[in-house]
Amino acid sequence: MARPDDIIASKIGVLRSVYAGEINALKRRGRRRRALRLGGLLAIGGCVAVAALLGQFGWREVAAGKTAPTILALGDGSRIHLDAGGVVEIPLAPWRREARLLKGDAVFDVIHDDAHPFVVRSGTATVTDLGTRFLVRAGRESIGVAVFEGRVEIVSAMLPAMLDAGHAAEISKDGIVPAAMPDEAEATAWRNGRIVFRNTPLSVVAERLSRYRPEPVRVATPTIADLKVSGSFRIDDPEGVLQTLERALPIRVRRDGAAVTLTARP
Repeated sequence: MARPDDIIASKIGVLRSVYAGEINALKRRGRRRRALRLGGLLAIGGCVAVAALLGQFGWREVAAGKTAPTILALGDGSRIHLDAGGVVEIPLAPWRREARLLKGDAVFDVIHDDAHPFVVRSGTATVTDLGTRFLVRAGRESIGVAVFEGRVEIVSAMLPAMLDAGHAAEISKDGIVPAAMPDEAEATAWRNGRIVFRNTPLSVVAERLSRYRPEPVRVATPTIADLKVSGSFRIDDPEGVLQTLERALPIRVRRDGAAVTLTARP
């Protein structure tokens, strides 16, 4: 697929070829005014070509539904698996191999190209594909990256780090730090309509459940925030998940229409 610079150069080259005779004649005759006018024509032609291309440099936002993940097939054969509740932006120009993850989890199954690597931006972090399959998780205060196959390069606050398959990292205002590598089947169970927790703090569970509901889930009592949750639940039944949590943990679930609040059981 032709690159933007090549297309612009080609269009300008065509214009120069068309007007080559007149340009040479003007040079020989020294008729500066006509040369300037012709130069302006070439500049306008180049600007028109550039404007036509820049018009395609916009972004398209894709938001997954609350209970179903979305698969985006890109023009180069790569795929983005976007978790329910997630939001991603992809460029309108098909030659631009990049994406912006604004919210939620996404698995990037990338067709690798050494000359034109795929780039994912999320928050202050930039993740460059040096392999083929990796997970990016956009949280409220940090970005998580896990590499299932291949290799990626992470840059955040001008600090680079390389991440190989089987390794994970957490990116926050404090920098890039190693993280526990998640099991791929569990971490991406949402692709099959499920959400899996393994000794996960209740505060994290609440944040995750908020993706799949119209109203947020909040932990109101600090003493229960670190209660551990394990289990596999259906994404399309967030109410059932709350009921299960209420039965299994010493908590109460309260609803006021604007939010779901988790409090300690009296």
